[in-house]
Amino acid sequence: MNRSKKLFGIEFLIYDRIKNLVQTSTDYQQTKDKFWTTEINKELINLGEQLKYAVYTSEKKDKRYAEWLYDIIWSMDDLDEKNEPTWRNFMGLGLICEVEWGGYDNILEDFTKLTVGDADYRVMIVGYHDEKPQEDQWEDIKKLCMKASEYKFQNYKYLLIGLPWVDSSKIKFHSWIF
Repeated sequence: MNRSKKLFGIEFLIYDRIKNLVQTSTDYQQTKDKFWTTEINKELINLGEQLKYAVYTSEKKDKRYAEWLYDIIWSMDDLDEKNEPTWRNFMGLGLICEVEWGGYDNILEDFTKLTVGDADYRVMIVGYHDEKPQEDQWEDIKKLCMKASEYKFQNYKYLLIGLPWVDSSKIKFHSWIF
């Protein structure tokens, strides 16, 4: 298992966008999970489209780009006869992403889906409790996800991003290849 203390390329772009989103919000602590899921999805939709992927998610109200098994997918779709991207000319997945806010079981359930998906990048974004320094929930989540990744396919890239419940400056990431 290779771990990285620094992010590069697409992983850096994803983390940087999410970090900027949470750290510039004026009501970070005042909002609900649904709000943050929508905001994160918007950032990942915009980034995916800028990088020329076809983005599939329930956030888009277009049936042609409905959510698949994952919250967000960046798909490498070829063009149809109208020069539009289409999943019928599917060439692979650039990214699969899950966003989950609570409970170890819920996080593990969503993360496990990432371990069986064949994509260049697997991204999990979670909320974690940071208000009790003696309880390091981030470390628990990180260990849980890393252990789950060991039992699946080899040479997969994972990016785990943790959004703290209280102090937005404590956003964290963990990147590894297993």
